[in-house]
Amino acid sequence: MSFIAGFILGSISGVAAEYYQSTYATPKHNNNNIINNIKDLKSDFTNLKDQSSVAVKAISGIKDDVVNYTEDIKPDVADLKESVAELQDNLEKMQNINK
Repeated sequence: MSFIAGFILGSISGVAAEYYQSTYATPKHNNNNIINNIKDLKSDFTNLKDQSSVAVKAISGIKDDVVNYTEDIKPDVADLKESVAELQDNLEKMQNINK
């Protein structure tokens, strides 16, 4: 959830920075500048809305991948635990031989 919040906050700040630059970096003699900026801002918000829905899909895909990965490695983890148990048994046997 924090990724989505950060993504949205970053996108909004990017839109604000673009709006600020387009407002103050262009000459002031263009009276249509404000109207163009409002149109640009509206299109930026539309793009932001579309991109935020894509981000949600991407995050759910990542979540599914993590779940699938944990399911895939369960047999390997079980084998690893079994190997560790065998190693511990072998160490105990070796220690008993030395006594």
